[in-house]
Amino acid sequence: MELTIKKAIEQAQLLKIWYDNYERIIAPHALGYGSQGQLLLRAYQHAGGSSSGNHVGWKLFRVDRLIRCQYLVDPAGPVASGYKKGDRVMKQGILAER
Repeated sequence: MELTIKKAIEQAQLLKIWYDNYERIIAPHALGYGSQGQLLLRAYQHAGGSSSGNHVGWKLFRVDRLIRCQYLVDPAGPVASGYKKGDRVMKQGILAER
């Protein structure tokens, strides 16, 4: 999954993921490690479900909780409003970033 996410970030492509029992369409923006070494994904969710009820907007996902991840050929478009480079949640380093 990590390679698929990195490729989508580098090529600004959308991903379809399955997370918390919901299918989601996301534009990944950053992949890195949290304070406890967990692999994290910062993404803008364009469509799909969400346990929070917020179906569109910025989300932080734990990669170890992704059930599936599928690369889509659709372009992610420009960086969504509100994105901040150097995501501070990724305290142990960023592997890929738009």
